[in-house]
Amino acid sequence: MAIYPPAFYPVASSSMRVYYVEVALILLITVWFSTLADALAETQAKNTARSLRSLESEVQSKKNCDGGRCSKERVDSLDDATQGRLDLLEKNDIVPIDAEVTEGIGMVDESLLTGESTPVRKAPGDEVIGGSRVISDTLTARVTVNPEDTYISEMIRLVESSKRPRTPNEVAVTIVLIGLTAILQ
Repeated sequence: MAIYPPAFYPVASSSMRVYYVEVALILLITVWFSTLADALAETQAKNTARSLRSLESEVQSKKNCDGGRCSKERVDSLDDATQGRLDLLEKNDIVPIDAEVTEGIGMVDESLLTGESTPVRKAPGDEVIGGSRVISDTLTARVTVNPEDTYISEMIRLVESSKRPRTPNEVAVTIVLIGLTAILQ
């Protein structure tokens, strides 16, 4: 109707052409913003999953303990991590994989993963999350999960499989678009 009102003779009038153009522009801009908001939310979710994957792949075990001896030269990837393996975690080390502290007491910064701003005290029997950083002292931790079952892997799966619920504004825009479409037809 905005382009050629006479084509809709019984409903449209040529004198209302400016009105039809304005309504068409409002509808197009509304749909464009709705699509843009959806694309931005999807991009943000993909970026979150990508950053979690990079955190998971960058973390490696520098010190591996076998039979009571700890080797500082050995570097293992997370794919080699097996349940029951002991890792020596010193100050400023990043915990390579979810594990249970077996020896030592220290402070661990889990803020990157949990959002908790203060370091958490970890003692024998406590769980440490892969990707967190040891702030003080030395801990020996026994791996408790397989690489595909870590806390970070779970977060990645949740982010990738989540469907973002529509916001109240998106619902309102959809209702307005349906209403305007019905009125203008």
